Amino acid sequence: MSRSPRSILVTGANGDISDAIGRIIAERWPECALHGADASGPWPGLGLFAQMHPLPLARDAAFLPALQTLQAQHGFDLIIPVPEPELARLAEPAAQESGLPLLMNAPQTITMGCDKFATAQWLQSHDIPAPATHLLELANPQHLPLFVKPRFGYGSRDLALIETTEALLAIQQTQRVPSVAQAWIPDSDGEFTCALLKVGEHTRRITLKRWLQGGLTGRAEVVDDPAINAYLDKILAALPDRNAVNVQLRIADGQPLAFEINPRFSSTAMMRHRLGFADVAWMIDYALNQTPPPVYTPQPGARVFRLSREVTAPPLSAATTNP
Repeated sequence: MSRSPRSILVTGANGDISDAIGRIIAERWPECALHGADASGPWPGLGLFAQMHPLPLARDAAFLPALQTLQAQHGFDLIIPVPEPELARLAEPAAQESGLPLLMNAPQTITMGCDKFATAQWLQSHDIPAPATHLLELANPQHLPLFVKPRFGYGSRDLALIETTEALLAIQQTQRVPSVAQAWIPDSDGEFTCALLKVGEHTRRITLKRWLQGGLTGRAEVVDDPAINAYLDKILAALPDRNAVNVQLRIADGQPLAFEINPRFSSTAMMRHRLGFADVAWMIDYALNQTPPPVYTPQPGARVFRLSREVTAPPLSAATTNP
């Protein structure tokens, strides 16, 4: 008889990815005690999670002890870390040896995916085509046009398309954070977000052609393309066991090219779930029961749309110290 989760902690609980993960868990296992944790306070997480817990930032020395304390107090079946800084910290040996019931990708995948330059090197080392990627300070005009983005982290921040020598020299002098400069791939053939799952000998994948809205996928359509499928299968073969990643790619001259691999569940988790690709639930099932994920057959042309939802919070009182 399969075991259902009794309690799960999701970190970064005030963010959109954690909100999607929490809603998936609540729908699939309504009896599961759903806890959230976030460094920014209990709202809006309390609109979904039964309990919210304060958690130091990942760079704080108190982060891992605080997580261990929460585990000792509540005995979670699983802890699902979501923010990339937390994943990077929890991929370190001390965290991996802490005994926490972490549901996350293999440490080497997290280390690779949190560093966009390391991602490009990893793809190259496995003979998987990818856009040429340089450290920003080493980029030169012969590489133009280039797309500049932070080397670490995620989100639509500090991005720039560089097409002239003058613009390249200027951004090399002014960019605030360590960055990479990647060969620019026009999106004339569209942009694709692809979820890959690998647990034991089982692999699953889905490809969505996406349209952005405010930096996030606003709508998407299922694609079943032989060239993309073969390309993703090469990535799956190179990944270690226990991985759920999100590959962002474009196509140049018929060749799929991955420009990012996100080493975590992505913001399209609920969109995929609605399409029948339930990778969040499958990972939980596998972690608890070693249950193989069901076979997924894509339905090309199926579409999914992202809408918003609103969460209300009570008024702040003068005694409130953690809003």
